Amino acid sequence: LGAGYQTVREWIERRQHVPPGQLVDVGGHRLHLSCRGMGAPTVVLEAGLGETAASFAWISSAIARDTTVCVYDRLGRGWSDRASVPQ
Repeated sequence: LGAGYQTVREWIERRQHVPPGQLVDVGGHRLHLSCRGMGAPTVVLEAGLGETAASFAWISSAIARDTTVCVYDRLGRGWSDRASVPQ
């Protein structure tokens, strides 16, 4: 019962909370990518330890004042597609 509830709630919440960036196809999987700012070089922030791109909101805002900054959600995290194998 709990798993059914969680599946339905996740489906509903994904439609209520749209990704702030875009979904980009990478090797047949869609990864959530969000870029801000302007200029070069482009700084790419990669979340580790199971975190999502949202955990970089505070620092990406500061970097975006000077250059382009992009953050993404790894496969199976945030708004990216689910991973097909355990990670």
